[in-house]
Amino acid sequence: MKLRKVRVREFKSVWDSNEFEVDRVACLVGKNESGKTVILQALYRLNPIVDDEGEFDVTDDYPRSEVENYQQDVESKRRQPAEVVEATFELNAAELDAIRDEYGDGF
Repeated sequence: MKLRKVRVREFKSVWDSNEFEVDRVACLVGKNESGKTVILQALYRLNPIVDDEGEFDVTDDYPRSEVENYQQDVESKRRQPAEVVEATFELNAAELDAIRDEYGDGF
């Protein structure tokens, strides 16, 4: 399985990274404190080594300037919780065959 596209929103210093493609080799370039590490931290949350590290903590992870408004809006159901990271993966032929074997052609 290969990561192909990523989008990070409302996570630490990144409001919206916009969707970007990931190829065999990827390079994050930017000024200091522009969000490069934050993007990597968000990606880590997709499949963390330690299960508890995959959780989203509003106090630590939501952009600090808006955390109070965010919490109030979520609690009052004026908005849905933030979807921090979206990722698109590509399966290779062997992985697709394994899925077909397990679930059939109409998966």
